Amino acid sequence: MNLKGGKADASLIATVLTACSQLTTVQPGSEIHGYAFRRGYHLEVMVSSALVDMPLCMLSCWSCREYVRRMKDQFGISANTEHYVYMVKLLGMEGQLREAYELVQSLQEPVDSGIWGALLSCCDAHRNYELADIVAYRLFGDKLENGSYRVMLLNMYASDGRWYLVNKLRVESGLTKLKLPGKNWITSKKHSF
Repeated sequence: MNLKGGKADASLIATVLTACSQLTTVQPGSEIHGYAFRRGYHLEVMVSSALVDMPLCMLSCWSCREYVRRMKDQFGISANTEHYVYMVKLLGMEGQLREAYELVQSLQEPVDSGIWGALLSCCDAHRNYELADIVAYRLFGDKLENGSYRVMLLNMYASDGRWYLVNKLRVESGLTKLKLPGKNWITSKKHSF
């Protein structure tokens, strides 16, 4: 289109960004994002909405925070849990764990477990067990309800060699029953499989 002298409008850019958000490769979305920013289209409502839906790995931390701020300030749209999960993941996976934790701390209580879980997974990826302990306390409190986060925490403790915590967590969560090899835990009135 550019080679023939044509220019994209906000509608076309928003459509292309939406299509790029479905791709598994980052480059096309990043290029369109750059094009939109250089031409000032990122200020258009349709383009901003499409950028918010882009996977955050395609946007920088600054861009992500800027779009969330603009969503609220210019369009009156509050970020939802999913937006914050993505922001925490983006910051955390870039190694900015303290900043991700401060973002979570700034949110109104009660903070959704998905946001705490995102931060816990980032702590695991960067082997920051000190912050993981804080996050785990905030995530679980006195109840170990979410199985996937509990398993993640067990694996983190095992990786760090804190076997006493692994055993304690297994006992507290009722994971001490052993399954016999080659036998499922499916039972009926007449049979046990």
